[in-house]
Amino acid sequence: MAQPLKQAGVDIKGLRIVPYKSSVESMTALVGGHLDVVSATTPNLLPYLQSGRVRVLAIAAEQRLGGAFAQSPTWKEQGIDYVSDSFQGVMTVPGASPAQTAYWVDALRKVSETREWKDFVALNQWEPWFQGPQATQQLLQAQLKTNQALLGELGLLPDAPQKLAKSR
Repeated sequence: MAQPLKQAGVDIKGLRIVPYKSSVESMTALVGGHLDVVSATTPNLLPYLQSGRVRVLAIAAEQRLGGAFAQSPTWKEQGIDYVSDSFQGVMTVPGASPAQTAYWVDALRKVSETREWKDFVALNQWEPWFQGPQATQQLLQAQLKTNQALLGELGLLPDAPQKLAKSR
């Protein structure tokens, strides 16, 4: 939430950030009247949106979604050039052998090509996008850098860059 608000000129240092372990927990707090706004994934929003218990203010996708989200504008439609890539990932231990990694990459690629997976992706309004380990690592590193800078600006991780540098 902070990034598009910052781009819109909002002083994000004035935001009260309430961290939750998952968007399911934050949605419960929103519907219970304990929060004014949350950032959540489409699967967690859907039942509340369909029942009329929440209103979607913005979608962080490149273009407007369909189905229950068809009336929800994107940030871009509202004049804020913001798109957020959220992806599902599978991890393994750092010391996995090349053969182990190749096995799992091949198995997961096959799963991503099944009708069941494609139906699941469509149901959740996601875009199918299979990435291998190297591309995923690059995406995660870029996301980590952006998020650490933003969290530092919010005062939530004031010493994160130093800790990260020391751990390498």
